[in-house]
Amino acid sequence: MTRRTVYLYDRGDYEQMRMEITEEWKVNVMSLGRTEEKWKQLKEKLKEIESLYVPVKHINENKLPKKYDAPIDQHTKEEVKKKNRCWQRYIETRDPEKYQAYTRQRNKVRKLTRKAQKDCEREIARESKANPKKFWRYVKNKLKTSTGIADLKINTDGETEFARTDHDKAKALSEFFAEVFTREPEDHSATILVHNNNAPMIPELVINAEEVRKQLYNLKIDKSPGPDSIHPRILKELRDELCDVLADLYNTSLREGRLPQEWKTANRWSEENLLPFHPDKCKHLKISSSRRVPRDTKYHLLKQNGTMTDIGEVDCEKDLGIVTDRHLTFEKHIQAKVNTANKIMGMIRRTFTALDNPTFRCLFKTMVRPHLEYAQSVWSPYRKKDVITIENVLRRASKLVPGLKDLTYPERLQVLGLPTMAYRRIRGDMIEVFKILNGHYDSEVNLHLEKNTGSTRGNSHKLFKERCRTKGRQMFFRLRIVDVWNSLPDDVIGAGSVLSFEKRLDKYWQNQGIKFNFDEKLVTTPGHYASLSIDENDLDIEA
Repeated sequence: MTRRTVYLYDRGDYEQMRMEITEEWKVNVMSLGRTEEKWKQLKEKLKEIESLYVPVKHINENKLPKKYDAPIDQHTKEEVKKKNRCWQRYIETRDPEKYQAYTRQRNKVRKLTRKAQKDCEREIARESKANPKKFWRYVKNKLKTSTGIADLKINTDGETEFARTDHDKAKALSEFFAEVFTREPEDHSATILVHNNNAPMIPELVINAEEVRKQLYNLKIDKSPGPDSIHPRILKELRDELCDVLADLYNTSLREGRLPQEWKTANRWSEENLLPFHPDKCKHLKISSSRRVPRDTKYHLLKQNGTMTDIGEVDCEKDLGIVTDRHLTFEKHIQAKVNTANKIMGMIRRTFTALDNPTFRCLFKTMVRPHLEYAQSVWSPYRKKDVITIENVLRRASKLVPGLKDLTYPERLQVLGLPTMAYRRIRGDMIEVFKILNGHYDSEVNLHLEKNTGSTRGNSHKLFKERCRTKGRQMFFRLRIVDVWNSLPDDVIGAGSVLSFEKRLDKYWQNQGIKFNFDEKLVTTPGHYASLSIDENDLDIEA
């Protein structure tokens, strides 16, 4: 059984650590000439005080994790002690009255522990967006299945070894992946293109201690350390003592034009640094609305050795998290996302005992719904079966809340205060249009939406709708959003920020039937909308 040492940074004596960072030590480090020397002294000091003032514990790698127990208050602990005393009295006397006293105390304790469990789950649900690690730690502990990397078999010079610890596994995988990278010749350097010789020169960059202190303060202490093995909790706690030393280290590095050698271990260069296309990883996908077998066309790639190789053809390909098929139906992508959402919903059902209305809302909105909405502007479904497939995730999940199983789907959504997935997609499209028209994206890659200058009715930012023939083309983003966007009044589209636009849009569409019934259509007739009165506080909301 292998043992692993874990540092308990939440129990570290940071007051003593601060006392170890003396002014004399800081002056000695800052007086060193080279960047490498300063970094070496800084790292050695931090590792030294870490070993002195941060307690450790030893974990058995193959031992099952301890069962997650909800935290209980002092009153509950006292009631547990009373229950134990009642049991001891009954064991000593075997008196039926003592047993009745024990059962009353046992039931009281069980009621308190169940309440503590429900409160703990509600807190995890509330913090799931800001701290998803807490959610996954709780779920992983509750599930009986174990996940991880199995022991790795390594062949070294004909001898077989096994990597069993996390450190050995990471080292073995790192060495294996390093073998596939191209060795960069010593005389090779990336070519820097200068587009404008008359461009103004960048002034000398000087990093001050206050800037470093702010960056250290914003470190997330629940993240893992980098290749230097310095935990972010130590850097954040010692920010006032280390900001001067780190600022001097950065400025020295800028003057020398060099980085400490250890900082380069996490860097991987791209194509211009001799990482060419791998022929076996290149594929081509033919996009066509025709159901006939496409014409057999061959594509080739020139290898580094001068030979030609065929590029394989695929029916679908995943890029940036989206599975694209040749007919642009995105059916496989939708099915994959629905499967992922159902798996997470199943884990929630098996691990959370108090799945009441607020808890369900927080967990579904944070852990499930994002999988069904990621990049939906690209793959938004228009076929009825795909719309129903996505909607069924929320339909089944809403039945898990106690007291809602016998209600209809629209009634359950009204009680939960959750709109349909179809409504969310239309709402998301409008938010994307607002961002595009108001310059929230890079203008070099932004989608150009042509405005309709020939119509004087409607809002002042009406869009021009192109003519198209096929249903698939009609449901492309730049075409399907035109009618809905043109129906919005100036009071909505004239919002000063994204958050203000979302609030105005929700208020304007609050009476839409599609909000709780996905079978209905979005009504674009002004008479069906709710009256919109703009709150003065909405005018200056920052997204």
